[in-house]
Amino acid sequence: NKLTSIGTTYYDYDHDTMHAIWRFMDGYYENAFHQLELLHEEGDEDADGQSWTWLGDGIGSTPVESDDDIQQCFMTRTSSNYTGYDYLLPVEQGHIVNPNRLLLFDDNKDDPQISNETFMGYTTKRGIPVSSWKATINVEVLGTDDSSIWSPFPLPDNQKATMVGSVYWYWSTANWTFGYMTNESMIPVAVEMNGVYKIFNYSDTTGDYTILDKKTNINQQSSVIAFLKGHPDHEFFEPPTYWRRYCTIADDYCDNNPDEEVCDTGDDLPTLPQHKYFAILEGNDLINDTSHIIKQWYNYDKNELRSEYYNDNNIVVTYDDLDEDRRWTWVHDMNDTDNILSCNVAAYSQTIQPGGEQFAEEYIDTGHVKTAKDLWSFGPEYNITYLGNEFTVRDINARVWHSETGSTFEYNGSSTTADWETVFYFADPDWDYYDAIEASDIPLAVEFKGEW
Repeated sequence: NKLTSIGTTYYDYDHDTMHAIWRFMDGYYENAFHQLELLHEEGDEDADGQSWTWLGDGIGSTPVESDDDIQQCFMTRTSSNYTGYDYLLPVEQGHIVNPNRLLLFDDNKDDPQISNETFMGYTTKRGIPVSSWKATINVEVLGTDDSSIWSPFPLPDNQKATMVGSVYWYWSTANWTFGYMTNESMIPVAVEMNGVYKIFNYSDTTGDYTILDKKTNINQQSSVIAFLKGHPDHEFFEPPTYWRRYCTIADDYCDNNPDEEVCDTGDDLPTLPQHKYFAILEGNDLINDTSHIIKQWYNYDKNELRSEYYNDNNIVVTYDDLDEDRRWTWVHDMNDTDNILSCNVAAYSQTIQPGGEQFAEEYIDTGHVKTAKDLWSFGPEYNITYLGNEFTVRDINARVWHSETGSTFEYNGSSTTADWETVFYFADPDWDYYDAIEASDIPLAVEFKGEW
């Protein structure tokens, strides 16, 4: 295979965490492969670890937003005594290997199959003067051996794998300065690997191993564009922003760790008022760069709903008295409620165009105002997904739920398809809010995004 890929790795050996990002498909952010390892909680060596993989960016803070909808996201359980490869990462006894073993440099004391480095002289890489070091690899793994970091996949008992090759490391010389890390005089600049990986099968007839067709030639050259020492920030070791929306969490992990945050499905939904409420809504149309203000009084018991829409210098008022099947509509100036500019009364049921029943404010078949949860389309029957409680709205701590809706309906005599997603923000229960008319969770904001 001949290709160039770009990789970024954040590695924290002390805390058993690693985040690797490989960009080897079209779309620098969109199809990036992420592997995030959170192998142990601090102070709990026997705890299960988390192994996350996903495609896409998934980091809401980057300039590109179209790739935040990640794909193929999975979190699997890693055991505290596992040894082998977890996708791209070698793991030993449930821990990430130390940086020397990861980079195959100066690790003879841990891996005798790799020789000590031999100084090969001086040369240049990318115009940078470097010293060259070579180590040889001669590894043999039997299928009957205990798990090994040299075996990327389990071997049957009657097979063995060998890897023979060389690793060349190139380090900058002491007289070269890197502008992004001026205090370091010698850092890795490049690494080259070549060799052969072979699989053998044992024959009872011959009493010896014979090579199978599985043979992999390795010839890789890598440039180290930036190498920063020290502990990466904690933010580099977090799952994607909307992992609750897109990621599948392994059942066996939650069976063993039911109290972990990733296993909280948010089944305890916020409650909306059952009887009455008053709300002031600011609606921001992000497509047309327009804000709207609406005031709404809702009374389920009296079967009525009143809304005030701010339109330029006027306020348009609608009052629905559904027991009488009446909609009152009148208009007055913003600061003059006594002088009515226009007023009319119509049967509420006649104001609903065929096909628009699901967007109406009443149950058409019963003539009653909808419940608050149906007005908001919020509840277990609306396919709600919990997104977590690490959000804020106007600096208020918030819990967040997400739903996706698709519908085909008749409108103005033609069939129309609508698809949209909704994100609901509710104040955290611990947030001190003023007393409402009725005890319920406080909605802070709602976002709609879709097309029809």
